[in-house]
Amino acid sequence: TLNSLTALIRKNPSKSITYVQYLSKVFRHSLTQEKDLVDLKTSLDFLNAYMQLQHLRYGKAFKASISVDSEQMKKKIVSMSLQTLVENALKHNKVSTEKVLNINIFVADDYIWVENNFQPVDKSSAGEGFGLNSLYKRHEWLGLPPVKIHQSEDYFKVSIPLIKSKT
Repeated sequence: TLNSLTALIRKNPSKSITYVQYLSKVFRHSLTQEKDLVDLKTSLDFLNAYMQLQHLRYGKAFKASISVDSEQMKKKIVSMSLQTLVENALKHNKVSTEKVLNINIFVADDYIWVENNFQPVDKSSAGEGFGLNSLYKRHEWLGLPPVKIHQSEDYFKVSIPLIKSKT
């Protein structure tokens, strides 16, 4: 993220101011979030700041849509899980104006889904699976329903269970 900011400062100083503003929101949230579970609204607010950084970085090569109705906003999810899934999609897929990465986030069947078109980068640059493994383990440790993964030739989807708020 800091390397992206450095490049942006050289290329477009006025845009870098906006980048720093969103980056400070992301860092502030990351450093102050102590809860295992957060309400969906809080998670989506954080995700929006994170995705703004990605829009500034990738421009038209990155598209994202969120379709969640207000009834779902009080439900809980594991903290920072949506950001982890969007970051995972960016890391493991080609992102260019020729190969636009489209991410769709929606709710269905008491799960929030993060879906992206599947256009994998060269396997030699793939990671060790830390992001998805940590989500699995966090759900297991908290006694929550498991994260589900669905992959086809065209799409990669991960679903995270929505937990009803006790209030």
